[in-house]
Amino acid sequence: MINIIEIKSYIPPKKINLYKKYKKKIHKEFLLKKIGTSKVSRIDKLKDDVVSMCVKAFKKIDKKKLKKIKAIILCTQNPEFHGLPHNSAIIQKELKKITRHIGNDIACLDISHGCSGYVYSLKSIENYLAEGDFGLIFTCDPYSKIIKSGDYNTELLFGDSSTVSLVQKKNKIKSSFYFYTDGSFYESLINKNGKLEMNGRNILNFCMEKVPDALNKILLQNKIKIKDVKSFFFHQGSKYIIQSLRKKLKVSDEKIPLNILNVGNTVSSAIPMTMEKFGLKKIKKPFIICGFGVGLSVSICLIK
Repeated sequence: MINIIEIKSYIPPKKINLYKKYKKKIHKEFLLKKIGTSKVSRIDKLKDDVVSMCVKAFKKIDKKKLKKIKAIILCTQNPEFHGLPHNSAIIQKELKKITRHIGNDIACLDISHGCSGYVYSLKSIENYLAEGDFGLIFTCDPYSKIIKSGDYNTELLFGDSSTVSLVQKKNKIKSSFYFYTDGSFYESLINKNGKLEMNGRNILNFCMEKVPDALNKILLQNKIKIKDVKSFFFHQGSKYIIQSLRKKLKVSDEKIPLNILNVGNTVSSAIPMTMEKFGLKKIKKPFIICGFGVGLSVSICLIK
């Protein structure tokens, strides 16, 4: 399994004040109680793109913790150059300018996945690392590239950010994965003709039904009771979804951190950003990482 050594994020300074923009349509109380924020982060399209945002996150990594990097994975659904070439290769080029720990003897891979993508990335990078090897997982999905300004359904939710996770393969760390996909609902969150379209009701219903089912299955398989899990790091879809899952699972607020304020739903970056804010040193085992959304899909990693 992969040991997460450090997580760093980059949040663009630019923000959209949703209350000011939509004050004739929506109350600030609704934004804070249901969405979880009245502001969402936005890239400056003249200064930033997927690659530069990933590099900015990497520059925050403690260089004393860096060793020879053997793999880079980038999780994004909105890459530069429409994904050709794979943006992880461009990131590798840029990182070579910064650190001697990045060479050409390295695997680079892009994963086109959204809300469940961080767990997929954790599982995937294992294949490119031998015991003790180090790797980097980047997440960056600036949905603002495909959000139509004024689209009430999408602009209220999504924020832009990037993260980098410095990881090492450690076979002594025991983990279990579970993945679920129902492509019948693929149109619930989709890029149509360059613009993001979302059916929020479909996604909410899916999350409320399938996430608890998936969690129960992986806990049963590992003979662990939900009360014994120390913490849950969920995809930050919205404050309402997190609170609803807390209630349905009968788990205390402290065990399921919330991290949406002033940034919004940052897609594949939401989970690592929440873990970074919570503090990796404070995380006790067993704990769960759970992504859910676009696909529609659920991905779970139980660290035992």
